[in-house]
Amino acid sequence: MRLLRLVPLANNIQLGLWSPMLKYTIRTHAQAQFLAYLELKSNKVYFVVKSLSSYTSFNRCCPQWTVPCNTGSVGCCDPARPWQRNLDDTSSSAVAAEAGTPSPAQESPSLVAATGSEANVTVVALFSSPQLANLDCVSIDAQSGIVQSFQPVTGPAASYFNSLYSSETRVYPHRSARNTFVFADIVQSGATADSPITLYTIDADTCASTALNVTGASGFVVSFAYHPESDTMMLTTGAKDATEFNFYSVDLDTAAATHVALVPRGETEASSPAYYAPYLSALDLNGTSALRLGYQEVSAGAGPGLGVTPLTAAAGAEATWEQVPTVPNQEALFYSLTRPKGGNSFVSLSPAVAAGHSLSVVAWARNSSSTSGGSAPVSSSSAPRVLLDLSNAHPPGGALEGVLGYVADVATADWYAALVVAQEPGTYGRRDTWALATVNLSNESTGYVKLNPGSTKFDPLGAETVSVSGIGILVDM
Repeated sequence: MRLLRLVPLANNIQLGLWSPMLKYTIRTHAQAQFLAYLELKSNKVYFVVKSLSSYTSFNRCCPQWTVPCNTGSVGCCDPARPWQRNLDDTSSSAVAAEAGTPSPAQESPSLVAATGSEANVTVVALFSSPQLANLDCVSIDAQSGIVQSFQPVTGPAASYFNSLYSSETRVYPHRSARNTFVFADIVQSGATADSPITLYTIDADTCASTALNVTGASGFVVSFAYHPESDTMMLTTGAKDATEFNFYSVDLDTAAATHVALVPRGETEASSPAYYAPYLSALDLNGTSALRLGYQEVSAGAGPGLGVTPLTAAAGAEATWEQVPTVPNQEALFYSLTRPKGGNSFVSLSPAVAAGHSLSVVAWARNSSSTSGGSAPVSSSSAPRVLLDLSNAHPPGGALEGVLGYVADVATADWYAALVVAQEPGTYGRRDTWALATVNLSNESTGYVKLNPGSTKFDPLGAETVSVSGIGILVDM
């Protein structure tokens, strides 16, 4: 579904996109007791509401990288990016902020972008087009927030996006070695376990794309993650109901895939840490363990933590589910997982428990991890630390709709950047803007700035009308 701010109708039922060819479900809250949709009859549009009390289950058509879940606001959860959670807040402060009275959690921070005088930092990103079934390449000056360039994807990747009919995509990894965005997929229509996989590359400067047929791997693409130390991409394949999944290391220049591991998923999500192992958040320093930040029981949003699956012959049996450290006044699970190049520590976005759930940037490490190399300011023996506390940094959505989509963040050896939404109270999202948070991991200088699209108008109707699909950092010393 294309990411659009939803219009509240009644009792947690909200209006989304619809098609006259299909009954399109517009029930958004998994806890709601109604099924609602628009239906075309005799050239008239009818709004239909049915009780769900007689339904034993509610089937959902979720993208390949997500699974049906009974938590959050859209009914499909990404096991590796836990943005679908019950952060809906109907407290007086949240409702007041949406209605026009700012709450402390939603006031703009008095921060000035402090990227450091020694470097010029540019953030490159992919956003969905507000007008076409395509993605746009956006280049952002990290100090001013000015959108320096804005252009549509061209080439084979543009044809791929056109076939998605403006649906929100997953967040694609940035290949820092070449300043490109990379992803892999198959033609979904008529797909089988033998369907060929295509590796797409998008040049972040020109927005031109190329496509290569992957050799050595085929079938349904579950997810992929970039490993900067080896400049390769880990690719996982398998059907959603498969009992085991394949892991491949892909050469990003030749699209040659090398089989790494076959991972059995186990009996149930509650009993097996490897159940969702192919849904990748990141890889460890050596590229020998798959990491998944999220909930062990994705369907119920239960058991927050970090899944660690060694990519060995006994991968499934050796998988573990680790507790993730918590930060005072923050939710029990981080929102994202980035690993700065050269180390095994992490930098994540963390939502506050206060109304509004504004995000902070937190550095942390696994208890057993080594943090040699890189510049992330945390050691294995230290508690997680808040590097940047933001009072107006959110995922897309609002107090009425809940969370509607992704934020995106990325880390290099020395820098971290995140694209988040700055909410504007009293406008019901019409003046929400994307914002950029940056951290110099070497000296811990930080920055936060709202994007200034200038004449590009890449989000003409507010941040919720375009979704983020990728982010990367370029540093010119």
